[in-house]
Amino acid sequence: MKVILGYRIELDPRGEPIESYARSFHYYLKQAGHTVLPVGEGHPFTDIDVLGDIWKGFDLWIDIDNGRNSKGELRFQYANQQRSEKVLLPSAVRFVDTHGYPSLHHRLGKKYDHVFFAVWDKRDCFAGYPSAHWCPCASDERFFFKKPRIGRAGYAVGFFGTKGGIDRADVLKEICENRRLECDVREIGRPGKHRWQETNRSMNNCQVLFNRGQKHDGPNQRVIESMLVGAPLINNRDPRDGMSKLFVEYEHFLGYETKAELGLQLEWALSESGGGKEENTLALDMAKRACSLVKEKHLIQHRVEQVIEVCKTKLG
Repeated sequence: MKVILGYRIELDPRGEPIESYARSFHYYLKQAGHTVLPVGEGHPFTDIDVLGDIWKGFDLWIDIDNGRNSKGELRFQYANQQRSEKVLLPSAVRFVDTHGYPSLHHRLGKKYDHVFFAVWDKRDCFAGYPSAHWCPCASDERFFFKKPRIGRAGYAVGFFGTKGGIDRADVLKEICENRRLECDVREIGRPGKHRWQETNRSMNNCQVLFNRGQKHDGPNQRVIESMLVGAPLINNRDPRDGMSKLFVEYEHFLGYETKAELGLQLEWALSESGGGKEENTLALDMAKRACSLVKEKHLIQHRVEQVIEVCKTKLG
């Protein structure tokens, strides 16, 4: 299939592209044998308006939600074209942050033939659409993986997020302070900088990883990344999110609701076995099961397969 992929790329100070899940989607589309023409900021074709008639040689347009640019703008190329007759291709969009932009995504989604959304809690935004599909968050094992190490990790527990969401771990920091546990809670990198490599190194330097969803967005990206690095994950319970649709508590992660329960779960995950010399083998086995499941079903290439299969079926 010949696909036009709408997304932007950011460049580091040396002019090298900064990795993103949109770039991962592009990579795995090509790996699957599809021809891909990227359109958006940072690409030779920066906008749908400069394509001319090139689009006529393609089968499908896919827009990928990959956040705001340096000016704070959101850009969905296909939905934002001024005249619908400019590009007459079957179209699809993958929304990731509908919990943050429900009204916008509901409005823009109507302009696409197919909508794929990551946030289970916001499925009602696309109720009644002729082709709307849950397409949960996924990750890329080229960048998130378990690194071999000798001995224990440097930190008992860690959480790594964006600047605006770091306060989600305030309760974790309080628990660690009371128990005299070393925790690593911070934003890694800044916009316009590479993040993933350092995030993976930092995650691998923690015995346990923590996550708390925002606006019922689970399972969010951090869940999948944490599971890929093979550390036991403690994640808040939320009856509205989609966590239980993909993973089973105690089989793949530890859940919590209260501060007291979070403390107990952390203590158990850090408890020793083998005469006090080894990490908790039950917790590590849980993490291994989660990692195996993510590799089997929740990588970016699985989401690429889903999108292409739906669009191919509809194309006949």
